[in-house]
Amino acid sequence: MTTLTSDVVTVQIQGISGDLEAKIDTGAHQTSMHADEIDIKDDTVVFKLNGRVYRAPLETTQDISSSDIVTGK
Repeated sequence: MTTLTSDVVTVQIQGISGDLEAKIDTGAHQTSMHADEIDIKDDTVVFKLNGRVYRAPLETTQDISSSDIVTGK
C-alpha cells in the first residue's frame, strides 16, 4: 500500500513492520533511502532512521556516488 501526500509517500519494506516515509523522485529508475548507522552482518542490515533502529533481510548492495563525489556503500 502506498499513500501519496505531496512529494512524500508512506512505504512498507519487507522484513520491517510499520510504515516509513519516503520522498518521491519521478525521474529515477531506482530509488534509495537515507539512513544512519548502517551495519551489515551476514544476511541482515541494521540501520537507524529518524531515531529508530530497524533490522531487515539484506537483498543486495550497490556502490553509490553522491553529488559531492563521495563514494560509499
